[in-house]
Amino acid sequence: MNKKVALLAIAVLLLGGLRAGACTTAVISARASASGRPMLWKQRDSDHEWNHIGYFKGEKYGFTALVNSDGEIPATSIYAGANEVGFAIMNNVSYNLSSNDYDNPQKNGSTMMEALGVCRTLDDFEAFLKALPFPYPVESNFGVIDAEGGAAYFEAGNTGFTRYDVDDTEEGYLCRTNFSLSGREDDGSGYIRYETVTQLFAEADGKFTPDWCFSVPARSFRHSLTGIDLADIPDSALGSGMVHDRDYIPRPSTTACVVIEGVTPDMKCDQSRMWCAVGYTPVTYAIPVFIAAGENIPECFVLDEEHKAPASRISMELKGIAYPVKRGSGPNYLHYTLLRSRIAPLVAEAEAEEFRQAARFLKKCGDNVTPQNAEEFYGKMMKRFERYCDKVHSQMASWQ
Repeated sequence: MNKKVALLAIAVLLLGGLRAGACTTAVISARASASGRPMLWKQRDSDHEWNHIGYFKGEKYGFTALVNSDGEIPATSIYAGANEVGFAIMNNVSYNLSSNDYDNPQKNGSTMMEALGVCRTLDDFEAFLKALPFPYPVESNFGVIDAEGGAAYFEAGNTGFTRYDVDDTEEGYLCRTNFSLSGREDDGSGYIRYETVTQLFAEADGKFTPDWCFSVPARSFRHSLTGIDLADIPDSALGSGMVHDRDYIPRPSTTACVVIEGVTPDMKCDQSRMWCAVGYTPVTYAIPVFIAAGENIPECFVLDEEHKAPASRISMELKGIAYPVKRGSGPNYLHYTLLRSRIAPLVAEAEAEEFRQAARFLKKCGDNVTPQNAEEFYGKMMKRFERYCDKVHSQMASWQ
């Protein structure tokens, strides 16, 4: 191998660890969920920094989903979502399923968008995949739940797919990063994050809840390879407070976190809900979006006249403070001590209040969300969001 080829190979290996499409996900069965509802958790990493929530009408069913704010309008791809008949889907890109010379444009997002419009069950989705004209440009671990209690991953590459049902596991959940168990061994990426997330899930006390997904794995700064958790290190040992941000679950490329709670077989199929935090997860808090509300989406997740969602705006402001160095390799360095001492407490306070208010609302309406009572809840939620933004802005100047 000549010198130029060797250097190119090294560069490719290094860049492979920096892929922006580096999501971390989990599929949680009803028996492992505190509510008895199956759940999907997705920490999204993407080159598309601005995200919002949209409502769409598919071929058969309406659905609510996470979409790019800087892509095509109307959107032609989604990245996590749930439909009105209890089917929900999310994904993370895999890098060890399709052949290395297969470089067709990926259709992971458009495939999920089409599936939400036509699928009711896991078996429907399996039939949907079988009907694709393989070789087909997907390479993804698709996490899926349905109203019949189904929960599974479908590891799909350009020539076919493999199904992993969560009920076949002892633990009642499965996690994935950017490789597939059915793919080429030791290829792909995300192995360090995979070890971290499996450790965190294994250590969980009791059954899983949406707030646990946000507060523990989504914002964890544990590093499974070094064995160090930044949360355990005092400020005095961190020098300037800046840390090199590499291979944690939240990454500089993190753009959203979504937890989808499905329904149980005895519930109305449209009672799924999505807990959404758009932006870099450590600086943004989770807000519920009710599938039964249809096209009525919380205003903080809706595009304004500049095609930006207000929740995405405030998170981008805070992320700019958490990553203050813009030149050179500076964007790879996180001001961790400022994040945990100033920003994180505000986020945690707002998120805890949102979960409390949602619990009260759901108890009051008997877990029967309608467009009318959802609209009332969203109105009060927006007042909380506006107070949060005011509080952040009042303190922000002193952090910089």
